[in-house]
Amino acid sequence: MTVGRDGRIWVRRYPRPREATGWLVFEPEGDFLCHLDPVQGLQVYEFGSDYILGSRRDALDIESVVMYELVPADPSR
Repeated sequence: MTVGRDGRIWVRRYPRPREATGWLVFEPEGDFLCHLDPVQGLQVYEFGSDYILGSRRDALDIESVVMYELVPADPSR
């Protein structure tokens, strides 16, 4: 569990057999906000209001710093 820079609470899901892990996100008051599917190989350093900052290694084991934009899912899909 960690707290993002915007005060949101990020809880990493416990991995069950044959299920992907991910994150559950709650508002600072405790209300459920959303879930985030896992990003393969991502080591998370920081959660912001609209981004995730972390690092990951490529096939040659070269580490890169990455930032992903958090975009709400399209509810019609």
